[in-house]
Amino acid sequence: MKKEKAASPKITAPASAFEFREIPLNELSESRDFAFRKGPFFLEGLRDSIRHGGGQKMEIAVRPDKAGKFQIIYGFRRVVALQKEGKPAVLAKIYPKLSDEEALRLRFAENTGRQDYTPYEIVMICQELKERFKYSDEEIGRMIGRNRVSVNRYLSVARVPRVLKRLEDGEIGFKEAYELATRAEEAEKLRQAAPEGTSVPKVPPNLKPRLEEVRKTLKDSFPGVSVSIQSGAKRSEPALNIFGLNLKHLKSFFEAGKSIFQPLLEE
Repeated sequence: MKKEKAASPKITAPASAFEFREIPLNELSESRDFAFRKGPFFLEGLRDSIRHGGGQKMEIAVRPDKAGKFQIIYGFRRVVALQKEGKPAVLAKIYPKLSDEEALRLRFAENTGRQDYTPYEIVMICQELKERFKYSDEEIGRMIGRNRVSVNRYLSVARVPRVLKRLEDGEIGFKEAYELATRAEEAEKLRQAAPEGTSVPKVPPNLKPRLEEVRKTLKDSFPGVSVSIQSGAKRSEPALNIFGLNLKHLKSFFEAGKSIFQPLLEE
């Protein structure tokens, strides 16, 4: 399944002054505090560009650290490509005075106009800003250009590892990941609230694919009847809506109902 793309955060970079020059690669620190991208992302293409295109095309950004080296703000893949090509130095913007928040804003602003973050990456960014940098949901929203509700949804997916893994692998999109994470969290709350010794109903299976089968069968069996799948009473549970079922359809509808609906009810 093709991974969904989320729009890049639209953030203005800090106006801090910087120095522009080459830095020996051995003067870069190993800190990856700002390495939010996941996966290789065409590293071989970067290497080819460096090898055959006249060297490094885009600079990286760094700031001095307490150990006397330079911490990378963005450009991690460029550094790896240069290392693999045996280059001794990297062209960089050096920001001598850059706070953590300014560095984060610079990191996200640099992504604008380049490869968009995937939904999985946005989830991981929200989680890291929450856990590592201790930002509130509102602060995270301002940082990455999302509202508080969206940030809360991203964080809910981050709390359910098995759902997060499926999102990472591209098996599901963010909307389905959020629905599954919501069900899992609701089931966990019920389990924790249940008196000791009592059983809690299992999380219901994903009904949408089965409802789609039923919808198609009904459409084929009863021409002129409108059948659709919409949100039910609970947003996480889809509902089958049937319109235009008149009296002449009722008898055949009830006769066909057992064979159409019984497999769904037995799950």
